Amino acid sequence: VDTLNTALKFIDALKACNINSDMFPPELQESMSNPVTGLLDLEKDRALRLSLRLFFLTINGAENQYDISRNAILEYDPSINVLTLDQCKATIQRLTGIIPIVTDMCPDSCMAFSAFFDECDKCLECGKDRYIDRIDSKGQLVRVAAQQLYTIPICSYLQALHSS
Repeated sequence: VDTLNTALKFIDALKACNINSDMFPPELQESMSNPVTGLLDLEKDRALRLSLRLFFLTINGAENQYDISRNAILEYDPSINVLTLDQCKATIQRLTGIIPIVTDMCPDSCMAFSAFFDECDKCLECGKDRYIDRIDSKGQLVRVAAQQLYTIPICSYLQALHSS
């Protein structure tokens, strides 16, 4: 009976969902309402082109690989405006209109902490913690999601394909 009630709640939530839902980040709402309409000319902004190349070269590695490479470039020539990793990600999202919906999930992939499960601190299936404690770059203890699910909405992807 609990499983059936949960399924019915999800069905109702899907029926009520729209572009202005809290589930969609504001950047995604804006992107879907005002899609990218043209191609980017990277010949004009060589620093942006360098940042994007660096990002795609290090995309499968640790995040600090980007930072190490960026710092080496800036040490060689401080006048080059190489974007930080966060700036680069934000620029890619802005240029493509592809903005993921990021949802915390169980480390064992039992469930996502979304909809009416977004207040849970433990997985309802296996009991594992939603959050883990980590030390950030400043030496501070921070609480972060143990695992996250990235969903790329199909509408953003199709808009990006259509713009090229």
